[in-house]
Amino acid sequence: MEKYARLLAFLCELIDIQIKKYVSLTRIGIGPDARMNAKLVLDEVGALFLFADQLLSELEHPSQSEQSGKQFETIFNQIKFYFEQEYIRAYAGWLIDENNIHSPEYHRLAQQSDKLQELASDAKISLGAFSPPQTPAQRQCQHDSHEIAYFILDLVVQLKQNPAMELDENTLPVHARKIMLSHIAEPDSRYNKESIWNPIQQLHERCRLFLEQSTLQKSIEKLSRDAANANASKHIDALKDILARFQKVQPDSAIFASTHQWYDIGRESPAVSKEKQTTKSTSYKHFVLFGSVAAAAMASLIYYVTQAQDDTVLNVAKI
Repeated sequence: MEKYARLLAFLCELIDIQIKKYVSLTRIGIGPDARMNAKLVLDEVGALFLFADQLLSELEHPSQSEQSGKQFETIFNQIKFYFEQEYIRAYAGWLIDENNIHSPEYHRLAQQSDKLQELASDAKISLGAFSPPQTPAQRQCQHDSHEIAYFILDLVVQLKQNPAMELDENTLPVHARKIMLSHIAEPDSRYNKESIWNPIQQLHERCRLFLEQSTLQKSIEKLSRDAANANASKHIDALKDILARFQKVQPDSAIFASTHQWYDIGRESPAVSKEKQTTKSTSYKHFVLFGSVAAAAMASLIYYVTQAQDDTVLNVAKI
């Protein structure tokens, strides 16, 4: 049952940060698709809770059947699917700009990717290619993710080709435009470095090709700030309940240690190594975390937020 407990601890941390994320996206996100991003993350949280309940049920009522082993691998791959989506968008966001939102997010996911790889190794699960979507909701999320990613990346590509091009503030807010232009201005600026520009072009092209082949349409449903707050309140209570049940059956889990620190928006985890905090390399070590970058199931969800931190970001660990 140890693998169930470790995966559930990983999942609780993932749910916690996603609650904080969809709330933050409605508060400090910029650009026309920020609230759409928030809705995608909100839907993800709902799915992750289902997986948490399945893992917890197995811990509360252990089964040694062959079916139980298959169920673990199925749940693992479903969690991996959502993690891959978040990892790719965080990587792309970091490529666009390093700030106190993108960098902690990218480094946090790099750390979590190591945990997930270790879990897979111990459970003898092959990480192979990216996990494909299994439900209509996941397929829609994949499509919408590419829509959003392409929109942001295409603006960068266009601005690099023509820095003087006219864009209204609804297409690209002034703040974001200034940041992007600053990365073009000098020969050694961010977008003029091969280690940054080549991955941007590659991800931009993959999104374009994916959208050309997709039969779906972009979702128009978005999340308001009030709706985010209301859902977060319910999700916090649900996570507290999961944690209380979890602690009864696995009190020694590291997630309940007095030294455990929950991830937060715009803050580096102390556990992130100094090497990961300072690296400028984009070698794809974690981008190709679970297989070939050409995998058809790859999804890319980008959110672009201001450098300001929101001091009202929720923290389940403090409640």
